Amino acid sequence: MNPPTRYQQLTAALRAKPAELRLQWILRYADSSMRLPGPVAVEELCALVEHLLSSLTDVLSPSRASVEINDLSIPTLIAGSPPVREIEQATAFLGGNLASSHASGFDVCALMLTLREVLVPFVSGEAEKKEITQFIEWLAVVCIESFGAARVRSVHEDYRELLEQGTPLVHIVPEVPTILLLGRTDMVVLDSILSRLLLAVVRVGAPAVIIDVTGVADPTAELLLERLGRFLAHRKVAGSVQTLVVGLDNRAKSTWEKSAQGLQFFDYFDQAVTEALSLTGYRLVRTSL
Repeated sequence: MNPPTRYQQLTAALRAKPAELRLQWILRYADSSMRLPGPVAVEELCALVEHLLSSLTDVLSPSRASVEINDLSIPTLIAGSPPVREIEQATAFLGGNLASSHASGFDVCALMLTLREVLVPFVSGEAEKKEITQFIEWLAVVCIESFGAARVRSVHEDYRELLEQGTPLVHIVPEVPTILLLGRTDMVVLDSILSRLLLAVVRVGAPAVIIDVTGVADPTAELLLERLGRFLAHRKVAGSVQTLVVGLDNRAKSTWEKSAQGLQFFDYFDQAVTEALSLTGYRLVRTSL
């Protein structure tokens, strides 16, 4: 049989009754022993997989089912090949959408692998059955990879949001804005926090700021030093605001000194506070109990 018509029966079924095949797929998924027990939103899942099945229909259509090279017909269901890029993208998109739901990795694998049970009965040749089975298994890999990557991105975005909102900017006194940096270095978070600090400097006319890096995972990170350098070089800061840094060891102090000029380093927070207060005309007096 000529390769362009190898999947003719399957393509005809996909074109004639797409809604029925989507429903059949999701119901088989609901009965799968691979997925975690729980309710299945049938209509929602049917809508999510529509693009994937539509892309598969296009890929298997006779006009695109083979690539001619030296008069030899080469199957197009080859993982990563240009003809199947559209369906791989649709599968990755599906995995990303599932990541925003309560689905688990078991659920994603169950969903993709039950697609074999729906499509393979429409394929007659053994070679074609093997080919489409292997291709669906590849799509399962694509989907679970996209699912996992989307979950990781979501965790990072949540971490970033919590860090950005939770990193305190406090005023020891109105003229001494202070930030206490925490966690891993992140460009978006640093830009947000240092922008808040700059705004505070301008608003109160601060002669000094305190930056506490005791809680930073890597205080010598290149990104942190680069963003700090930009802050110190700002025309509202350079030459007019004293920057007091707390929480660096000797090695880190040396790195900061090479990256930024005019910094003062303190081992303890109260030392930096005392110095900042003196710059603003206050005096911190320790009383005995």
